Amino acid sequence: MNPLRCVYDLRMAPVTFDFSHFLVACECARQLLERDSFSVTILADGYRKQTERDVNTPQDEKAHRIYGILLQCTPLFPHLTELIVTTEPTGRDFEYPNQYPSGGTPYSAGQIVEFHKAGAKVSCIEAPAFAKTLVPDVDITLTLRASRHFPDRNVNTDDWQALYDHLIKEGYSVLVVPDQEDPCLGSGQDEYIPAAFDMRLRYALYQKARFNVVSSNGPASLLQFTDCPHIIFDQYRGGVFTPDMYERMNGIPAGSQLPWSRPDQTIAWVDSTADTLIDRVDKALEVVRMK
Repeated sequence: MNPLRCVYDLRMAPVTFDFSHFLVACECARQLLERDSFSVTILADGYRKQTERDVNTPQDEKAHRIYGILLQCTPLFPHLTELIVTTEPTGRDFEYPNQYPSGGTPYSAGQIVEFHKAGAKVSCIEAPAFAKTLVPDVDITLTLRASRHFPDRNVNTDDWQALYDHLIKEGYSVLVVPDQEDPCLGSGQDEYIPAAFDMRLRYALYQKARFNVVSSNGPASLLQFTDCPHIIFDQYRGGVFTPDMYERMNGIPAGSQLPWSRPDQTIAWVDSTADTLIDRVDKALEVVRMK
């Protein structure tokens, strides 16, 4: 075996679900370099201090996020065969990112668009087979954003309750998939709480569901790199991201779709109000022929 040796340096990259984009990029690089596997070393001897969020997040929360967020993503990548978390110099040579350390650690979806153009299979996320035996069968999942970070991006639960009620009335089985930080306990909806704590179960559920409705959040961001039918709302919610920022980060014009997406995989480009949710989801379900 000759694994592609990859590094994620936390002095240059965030302790967030953006790590999942980095793993997708590693997998794409592995394919293009014709390697049979890849390894990842997470260098955790310091943390980035580039953004306001970087500066304001406590050190102990950052350490917690290594194991509660970054490592949660790794079982979804079948060709990742070695994972190291270290606070010590490794003495290892890293092949990806190829400009490391001078150029930092790329993790943006924009780079993944370039890998797609070069011929990599971007829809590479796969929940472990056994996890699929543990989750229930369901027609539709609803993923709500509820985070302490950028709370202005969080959804109005009354709007999503309206969608939930509408879908139940239409005869669909529906499960709410909570955000990782707030399991939305006691919302009155049918929830699958284990998915809030285990990414294997989250993505097994997404893959078994016939359709997935998502408010843009970290845990669900990998849906864009799966074969799961889905629609994603709230790209600009709360004014945190502008169209220019989104285009720069994701490598596609604002308002367009990812170049590898199918007709049943869409970015809505609108906030999730009750009216837009019901209208857009009904139209999306016509595409996947669930009506």
